[in-house]
Amino acid sequence: MDTHNSTAPFTSAHNFLAMDYRLLLPQLPPELRDLVYTQTVTEDNQATSTGLDFTSKVYDSSHTRVEITPVHHGHPALLALQQYHFLEGDEYRHFILTNAIQLRIHVLFKGHTNTFVQEHWDKKMTAHLKNLVKRYPWLRKVTNYNVRILWKPVSWAPSKKKRRLGAIAKRMVEVLTQEIDEDLRVRRGVVKACFRVADFVVCDHILRGQALGLGEFVWDLEEGNAREQVREVGIARDSRGFRGAAEAGAYMPSKFRAVPKRTTTTKLHGWEHQEEYVRSFRRDVQWDQEEVFGVSEEAEAPTQRATLAVAEEISAFGEARSQR
Repeated sequence: MDTHNSTAPFTSAHNFLAMDYRLLLPQLPPELRDLVYTQTVTEDNQATSTGLDFTSKVYDSSHTRVEITPVHHGHPALLALQQYHFLEGDEYRHFILTNAIQLRIHVLFKGHTNTFVQEHWDKKMTAHLKNLVKRYPWLRKVTNYNVRILWKPVSWAPSKKKRRLGAIAKRMVEVLTQEIDEDLRVRRGVVKACFRVADFVVCDHILRGQALGLGEFVWDLEEGNAREQVREVGIARDSRGFRGAAEAGAYMPSKFRAVPKRTTTTKLHGWEHQEEYVRSFRRDVQWDQEEVFGVSEEAEAPTQRATLAVAEEISAFGEARSQR
């Protein structure tokens, strides 16, 4: 458990009076206060952006829409102590910023591979992230990232190039998580990434006998780059059909502005999602622990063939990689 130096505000009674602070736990040392704060951070609490400097940041471009939302599972009542001038309120906020923030990042990939230039996207997004971290330095201390990439192009054109879709998604995750403090990444880093592909895209590739290259997204990980890494691939089903995709925004899940409760019975890393989604493959790699991966058995007609095809492609890539 990481602790911070909370002793400075307690140096003298004169300082307390000058800052007009009130004390809730004056007899507890900093280490025990941190322990109390730790017990209040639980998945039973609704995810919220209360007490944070910003609730959401959106970067929109011709090919992607990226939304970054910081949330935590802390207790809003303790954060509210700040407005009543309790010192523990400030301490608790500092604890949350240092230890309990999760960055939820949703990427809507609304373009297609014929015109997407990875280097240009990397450069622009890197600049955006550096500016964001400069404004909110505590973002460097965030070690829990949950990234969702959803590819549903607003207009469909078969790929003219041998672009590996998995490599594009893999690179997006790398760019979006590059600001994590290197030391914290190794000791506490958790990077969970889910790549969802529209059902009509998957079916078109299957009919044309083309591979999506999703194995690169799942298997090409830098071992030890984070304490835990999860890669998940699935198919996003659009019940309205492709004709209903006139606007890219229609494909966006909930905006996570106020981070409401989940809107479906399926619980995936605490995310809300309004669309139908079938998981094809999941891989969980934890430092010094046995690796876990598996093919989904959730597939149902008419997406069963596509789901199994995606899983087989990923599995085949992994087997070929292990034989190198």
